Amino acid sequence: MNEGRHEVVININGSPEQVWAALTDPQQTRLFWHRALNHSTWRPGAPWTSESDAGQLYLDGEILEADPPHRMVHTMRFLQDPVAAAEPPSVVEISIDAVDGGTRLRLVNTNLGPTSLENVTGNGGWKHILGGLKVLVETGRPAESTVAM
Repeated sequence: MNEGRHEVVININGSPEQVWAALTDPQQTRLFWHRALNHSTWRPGAPWTSESDAGQLYLDGEILEADPPHRMVHTMRFLQDPVAAAEPPSVVEISIDAVDGGTRLRLVNTNLGPTSLENVTGNGGWKHILGGLKVLVETGRPAESTVAM
């Protein structure tokens, strides 16, 4: 088993329900997840995909656990990078906890192959995606609209 691991913890000024909705509503994921629409029923055993408006698949996986709005565990494969696509699926565990009038989101991505690990830790990886989620929940706007030119 691969031991690649990456963890991100972020505090968000919003409720766990708002954070869950942003993570599971394709019209919201497109605003912070590289314009990708994430689709699933978000129930254990269900597939999930991250794709373009035209249906081009970027990521896929399976929902392993779901306890809205507190916890989700799913597998994930990078489909656009042939090297990463050949690696075993990684496991993404998301914990969403109410804290001090806001929410703490903890994401732990394990079983990452070397190329998948580069994808989640580099520019545009989990820190970028979750930073965009934070901006969206806190302001109602995509992160790009909050950046001064």
